[in-house]
Amino acid sequence: MIDYLISAFVDLLIDLFIKKTCFIYMCAGSTGAAKQTGPSKPTTDPTKYNVPEYYQHNSYSFYDLDISMEKHRLPQPSKFDPLVAKN
Repeated sequence: MIDYLISAFVDLLIDLFIKKTCFIYMCAGSTGAAKQTGPSKPTTDPTKYNVPEYYQHNSYSFYDLDISMEKHRLPQPSKFDPLVAKN
């Protein structure tokens, strides 16, 4: 009986804590009282894309990579050539 009461009390405390935390964050967000973190201005130039390799790809680049990696793959099993267990 005491275990049930302790468990119910702990559940109640957790529920109240979650509700209180959610209420605090909702109120802070709606009034604008939440402090902004991070810089207010971007540190990089948004007009310049920093990864030039992005522009070197075309519509078939994925298939080119797929073909170039084919030599590293294991052979696919066939129903006509089943694997035989070695003794």
